[in-house]
Amino acid sequence: MERKNKLLKSALKYFYNLYTKLYVKTAEEDKETEDNETKKSFLQLDSQVSEIMTARVDILALEISTSFNEVMQIIAKSGFSRIPVYEKELDQIKGVLHVKDLFKYLCHDKEFQWSKIIREAFFVPEGKNTSDLLKEFQEAKRHQAIVVDEFGCVVGIVSLEDILEEIVGEISDEFDSLQPSFVTKLGEKTYIFAGKISINDFCKAISLTDDKVFDPIKGDADTLAGMLISLAGHLPKKGETIKYQNYFFIIEKADNRKIEKVKLILK
Repeated sequence: MERKNKLLKSALKYFYNLYTKLYVKTAEEDKETEDNETKKSFLQLDSQVSEIMTARVDILALEISTSFNEVMQIIAKSGFSRIPVYEKELDQIKGVLHVKDLFKYLCHDKEFQWSKIIREAFFVPEGKNTSDLLKEFQEAKRHQAIVVDEFGCVVGIVSLEDILEEIVGEISDEFDSLQPSFVTKLGEKTYIFAGKISINDFCKAISLTDDKVFDPIKGDADTLAGMLISLAGHLPKKGETIKYQNYFFIIEKADNRKIEKVKLILK
């Protein structure tokens, strides 16, 4: 009996060790596969920060001497959760205001010194690889960076959302529709659109239930500008009119790289 027990214990120990080795090997293989998939996803992001950032001219920033009451009004209109703070000129960034940091001070008087709670800004060069920035965002738990050129001048801002949109496409939230620079209604059938507005938001603005009406012309485009370039077959110039069904698109502002503003007339 004692001999059988020893043999049984030896057998159990053998199979336990074998199971442990197989489990560890499988776990390592799974981790290696996961790591490889992660590396592949990073490899797909071969763009530079300058290609996905919000350009300097479109940056919403706060001058450090702005009153608390005015700051709250700007926040309410913009819907942004993080806003760069500068002193006198945009190139003199002093930090970033995180809107959530203001919550506990909402009951303070209008002279509250909000500039005392701004956080340190994170700066990156405009030529930085998007994949590298994503890794830094993840490691440092950051969501936004100030983009500067070789002379230290601010050329734009880039967010985690900008990078994610490179992977999954345009991301819209309830605040996007509040940005007046994206759409202006001039009349019942006349609009001015920013070229970078998504096709989905463009359709919402003109009360279309979906964007399928533009499927034959939009190609792989996600924005109004991209759709018009696809339709025209070239980069349209200022003043050029592009017609599709009862939609007349007039290029209001453009340069040799992009379409900035488009007038739409519905007929």
